[in-house]
Amino acid sequence: MSEPRYFIKLTAPDRQRLLSPAASGMDLFSHTLTVGKKGEATIDGLLTIREIEALVKAGLSVTVLEEDKKRFHSQRFIGFEQWRTEIEEELGKIRD
Repeated sequence: MSEPRYFIKLTAPDRQRLLSPAASGMDLFSHTLTVGKKGEATIDGLLTIREIEALVKAGLSVTVLEEDKKRFHSQRFIGFEQWRTEIEEELGKIRD
């Protein structure tokens, strides 16, 4: 079983520190990178507790937002055959 992962917001005093070697190879969402007026940089990501710990030890600020499973819990995943059966039933209702 894989380690739980958490949606996070990573904050650093500047962009260079945010993209430090400590953060390389981690699942950070580059499209969320922002730099504030004072140069403070933030980026969102999806990390394990071990990755979060490594960033904190490197002196970066990490805000844990929520566990990834909470976002996926509200979604329903079904197989193709079940999807097909349900679609055929819906189409049958429309045709009647």
